[in-house]
Amino acid sequence: MEIFDEIYILNLHGDTRKKEVPPDGGKDENVFDIMQGVSINIFVKKKQSVILSEARKGEVEESLAKVYHYEIFGKRFEKYASLAKTSFSDIPWEELSPQAPQYFFVPKDFSVQEEYECGFKVDELIKICNSGIQTKRDALNIFFNQEESANLRIDFTSMPADDIARKYNVKDGRDWQILSAKNDLIKNENITNRIVYKPFDVRYTNYTGKTNGIMGYPRFSESRHVLKGSFALVLSRQYSNNVDYSFVLCVNRLIPDRFFATTNGTPYFFPLYLYPTEGEEKLGETRKPNLDEKIWRKIDKCTKLETTPEQIFDYIYGVLHTPSYREKYKEFLKIDFPRIPYPENKEDFERIVSIGNKLRKLHLMEEIPPQATSFDIEGDNAVTELRFEKEKVYINKTQYFGNVPELAWNFYIGGYQPAQKWLKDRKNRTFTFDDISHYRKIIAILIETHKLMQNLDETAR
Repeated sequence: MEIFDEIYILNLHGDTRKKEVPPDGGKDENVFDIMQGVSINIFVKKKQSVILSEARKGEVEESLAKVYHYEIFGKRFEKYASLAKTSFSDIPWEELSPQAPQYFFVPKDFSVQEEYECGFKVDELIKICNSGIQTKRDALNIFFNQEESANLRIDFTSMPADDIARKYNVKDGRDWQILSAKNDLIKNENITNRIVYKPFDVRYTNYTGKTNGIMGYPRFSESRHVLKGSFALVLSRQYSNNVDYSFVLCVNRLIPDRFFATTNGTPYFFPLYLYPTEGEEKLGETRKPNLDEKIWRKIDKCTKLETTPEQIFDYIYGVLHTPSYREKYKEFLKIDFPRIPYPENKEDFERIVSIGNKLRKLHLMEEIPPQATSFDIEGDNAVTELRFEKEKVYINKTQYFGNVPELAWNFYIGGYQPAQKWLKDRKNRTFTFDDISHYRKIIAILIETHKLMQNLDETAR
């Protein structure tokens, strides 16, 4: 490992995939015609080159380079002008203090790190988890209605491979082949035909649980617990710097690996319960909590309660939806699975559990609050022209959902705005009665979620 004395990072931003926004809310553009953000990095070495062996790395940790940072946002020509007129010595460099283990080369506020690390990590408490399903061919696995998924199954089980390739405009890849998909659907029955494709967007599929079949990686070993009846916590391990934390939801169905916005890390699902295999069931084994006993008992000690698995889940869910928690620990939530503070006492625990329980049932759509959103204008229900205007969500020139608050329209979950994403994914389709009813429920859920999140902070004061 070569040691430098100084490192200068001039961050020019411009990452179009992250949709970076300058502090003043203006437009940010890349200095090149590329999507990836750009930086100029200068590494300075004043001493003789030093090459360190693994054994000596710890000896020189205090002598690592000083790191300096500066950033420029704005339009391309503005960045060009700033670079042209500013000399290296005139740049107001900010010295950073990179800390283990990540050693970030951007400014980070780690003033509450010690407090944060006193909590338990979610993946240390709920150990059995996996990333979402990788279909490798969403177009052949994700459908808006059951008829479409059933028709694909009929085609794959009855048509020659060449005809399938032509009709569906598909070809073989490393993790997905037509013949393997065909044989999978011939030999294996559906375990389930439903999947939560995006937050609150339940669609149809053909799930056999077989790897490299109709799906590339169905994650059956972990997914089977959800299929058996366990609900699961869904989290991203990392997320983008330029968005607020919203990468948490609970589900009781399968999810794909693109369940959350794709620029913000892979979503992982954590089932609350683990169910026995058929062989284990014959031996008398039953489901068991997917919880680390040591951490669980420590929570019980803090609360002086004998907590249930559901209470532990709801406590975590409540904490993760607390606005002050998200703001206070935002730097840490960007880089790894979250840590959850141990409850201070019984009252604090029960308060959070109560609201976390309401949020869980709300997001599983088990309990739907009163729906004030209307859809009263007659028409063909065709989704052709989406716009939001004065608490009205138009799906075409004349028809709209009324009484949709702006906070619901703009509310984020998983890097998406569900009130917008659900509609955009149905552009050029025609709404059924069930579609209209479902969208009204989504708006009610988002309104109630916002209310409960505010309650989490207000009741803590």
